[in-house]
Formats: sequence, structure tokens, C-alpha cells
Amino acid sequence: ETYVDRGGLLVLANSAFRLKYGNEPLDPNEDWPDMNAVAERFGIRYGEGGLASTIAYTIEGSPLVEGVEALELIAGNSLPFSLEGAAKSQELAQADGGPAAALVDHGLSGGQILILADLGILGAAWGPPANLAFWRNLARYARE
Repeated sequence: ETYVDRGGLLVLANSAFRLKYGNEPLDPNEDWPDMNAVAERFGIRYGEGGLASTIAYTIEGSPLVEGVEALELIAGNSLPFSLEGAAKSQELAQADGGPAAALVDHGLSGGQILILADLGILGAAWGPPANLAFWRNLARYARE
């Protein structure tokens, strides 16, 4: 919390399944609700039930999704999340009618939380990484 309050960028990603090599779901992630202990400090809450969609379509307006039409998701692995308690948030991508990626402002020093519905967005399947443009945008954004 202090890190974000002082202007840091925190990335929160959750997962309905534990993942093995190649972003393959292994078994149910029984610890997924534990992420709420951190997320709720920033007005975010993960909910139950993996989203069926394998694509999250981006919403223009952030350098994080510049040049990115969609984010690949792992089927059934994305967990819905709520931003209702967040003071100021911006949805970056949507899947199944809800946010799949969002940026939440926190504190007086420009701190932010990037929240992802699917840990698989940051993982690499076999072959070329599907979300490489997003990763590059995130690296640039984090350095600024």
C-alpha cells in the first residue's frame, strides 16, 4: 500500500487455475480468493467463476493498450473483478461484458494498480507470445 501511495505501479493478476508450461491450466487455484486481501485495499474485488472468453477487446485511451486490439486469455481462467470501491479507474479491456484489464489510480503521488483478470495475459504459450505488444507497452509505461 505504501509503495502505491508513493507513486508505484502495482500489477495484480489472478487465475482460476494453476498454470504449467505453455500457459496450460493444471488444476483449480484454491487460493484465488486470497488476492482480495491485497485488492480490496484499493477498492478492487475478484469474484468467482472463470470467464469463458479467450479474447478481451481493448478500449482506446491508455498507452498500455496502444496498438493492441485484443488480449489473449486462457479459456475459463479469467476471474471477474469489480472496481466499485476504486476512487478512479479506467477499463483497458473487456471480456464477457466485464473488465478483463483496468488501471486504478491510488494515493496523491500518482500511484496506480494494473489489475488483470487472467494471469495468462502475462504468460507465454508455446510459440510466439500472443500479448507481446501489451508487455512492451507495460514495460515502457512502468519506466516512465
